[in-house]
Amino acid sequence: MFCLDSAILSWFSKLHTYVTSCTNHSEYAALFVAAKEAQWLVYLFSDVKQSSNLTPIPIYLDSSGVVSMVFNPVDHKSKHVEIAHHYSRELTEKQVIIPQRLPSAENVADLLTKPLAAPAFLAGVHRLVNTQNI
Repeated sequence: MFCLDSAILSWFSKLHTYVTSCTNHSEYAALFVAAKEAQWLVYLFSDVKQSSNLTPIPIYLDSSGVVSMVFNPVDHKSKHVEIAHHYSRELTEKQVIIPQRLPSAENVADLLTKPLAAPAFLAGVHRLVNTQNI
């Protein structure tokens, strides 16, 4: 989910169409999709707004393993990850995105991607509605 101030610009949720070998690989693949969307938004707003203060775009993840995969390219445990998914590393190096760890309990995007118990759902809706910058 990408937001500008308190407005949701875009969101996307989809089951993977391929098999991943571990949770980190699955979330790393999801980061790849988010990185592509972030790059597209940067292109869009640079044409419309002509502003250079758009980047880096924070992308919040609830997996510290994925964040370490992005910032540590020497991780040999990820040899099974497709080359295309390393696009997020490239955009991180170019300062287009900056992956950051955010606990799942605080991640507003979980409203759109996970079945949540009623208290967690209501807390997420409250954070979404009452937050100026997500």
